[in-house]
Amino acid sequence: AEEFCSAVQEADAIYCMGWGISALPAEWLYTRFNELGLKSILMRRGSLSLTEQARGISSDDMLIVCELPSYVIEVAETVQKIASRGTYIAAIIDSPAAPVCEHSHINFYVSDNSPLFGSSLIGSMFAVHVLTSFLAQDMGSEGREALRTQKESLNDERIYYPSYDLRY
Repeated sequence: AEEFCSAVQEADAIYCMGWGISALPAEWLYTRFNELGLKSILMRRGSLSLTEQARGISSDDMLIVCELPSYVIEVAETVQKIASRGTYIAAIIDSPAAPVCEHSHINFYVSDNSPLFGSSLIGSMFAVHVLTSFLAQDMGSEGREALRTQKESLNDERIYYPSYDLRY
């Protein structure tokens, strides 16, 4: 977690990539980073291909790629192009056999086993929660201030109904 926290805090921008079911943990990361006041960009298949979205990523940035089976050729090819620029890459994956492992600096392995529904997101959800909790702690007073501001936002009764002492 220490290497991850350092890489995130040193990056100019953090790109969070996922395709298909793997876009969900990428979006969770993107949300958490923004809540902590960090510049984060979500990359998932939409009106632009991942390769098109990756054009502006530089060696001063960081890419976190989430890749659960089935592995996607477009993801692997885009990660390879980003790696060739010297960008720091972290991966949240299920296996060392995942094609993106060839280009990542650090890997977080999560189980995706689900007997009923195909790839399970519970492992990746837990990894995102743990990694961003370590990060918030590592950020010190800056992290605490970001979380305090986030809590204020969630209690803004111009947007949300009163919480009636529910936790956020």
